[in-house]
Amino acid sequence: MKSPSSYKFNISEKNIQIVDSYKVKDEREMKVILNYLRAKRKCKKDVLEQRSEKSLITEWRAHNFLYFFHIFRNRTNNVDLDTYKSNKTYMIFYHIMSFCYTFIKPFYNCK
Repeated sequence: MKSPSSYKFNISEKNIQIVDSYKVKDEREMKVILNYLRAKRKCKKDVLEQRSEKSLITEWRAHNFLYFFHIFRNRTNNVDLDTYKSNKTYMIFYHIMSFCYTFIKPFYNCK
């Protein structure tokens, strides 16, 4: 597992972008990175405060799922975790893709 500080992040009050997030395949590593960001953040009323860890990881895994199948790769290589989406359709798709990611993860060998 790489050190969280070795990843590149773009952070604002309403958004956290994790650059090349598709390289992080393991949920435990995702949690370590999110905890690292929580410890380093400057604004306490940001995305990490407004959304649960589970919802952030669900969105991240959905991006990885799309990246694996070469869908919008120029947009799914980085995950943009922003303030909670009120659009329920997005959340339903994120949950479905995150669930499906469980089955493709053993075959996911992108470097």
